[in-house]
Amino acid sequence: MQDEYAIRCGSYVLYPAHRAYYRVFNGSFQRGGRLYGPWWQSAPSKVRPYLEIGGEPTVELDYPAHHLRMAYAMVHTDPPIEPYTLAGWERQLVKHAVLIMFNARNYNAAIGAIADEIGVAGARKRAVELIQLIKEKHAPVAQLFHSDLGAKLQRQDADMAAAIVGRLLKKGVITLSIHDSFLAPVRYGGVLYEEMAAAWWRFVVSVDPCLRSVGYQNSISQMERGGCVV
Repeated sequence: MQDEYAIRCGSYVLYPAHRAYYRVFNGSFQRGGRLYGPWWQSAPSKVRPYLEIGGEPTVELDYPAHHLRMAYAMVHTDPPIEPYTLAGWERQLVKHAVLIMFNARNYNAAIGAIADEIGVAGARKRAVELIQLIKEKHAPVAQLFHSDLGAKLQRQDADMAAAIVGRLLKKGVITLSIHDSFLAPVRYGGVLYEEMAAAWWRFVVSVDPCLRSVGYQNSISQMERGGCVV
């Protein structure tokens, strides 16, 4: 349903006039800084495949497990192929818990936030158990959990997003950013892939400037393993 000012998709209300980005920082310009504002960021994932740019169908590419993979890049190793799979635990809960653990300022804050996410009797005990299992699964980056790293990673991924959108715009390609995923006309899918790969490589080099340049597919393991096209 559409009226003069809004498009209604079930329970979602989209405002097409909202097309400008703004950045939201968290306490300082080194924390946060993600791009917010345009209406397509509020579009539900089931609707996005139907979005068009200039009358053309679009493709959506993303960085799966973005912050987790950024953390692994900081310690110069690769994450497990299924980073959010833990026996006996719902995948979505594990994913949320990992993000909470990166954003939490300390261990107790992580326990409290994950317990709230679990939301059942005995949630705090289960939160402690889940944190331990996640640390065991992701031992190479365990020291980075509940260290307030999340906001700094957001600054990095926000700079990557701004660079991708800006560099493609200079090539005449309109790209829609949804934080760690991007939509572009299908015919420019390869160009979008290359810019996302280049942005990832620039981040990796910023972590370790001694790394030599290699092919894009070797530099962004999450993209070569699939799961990029949503």
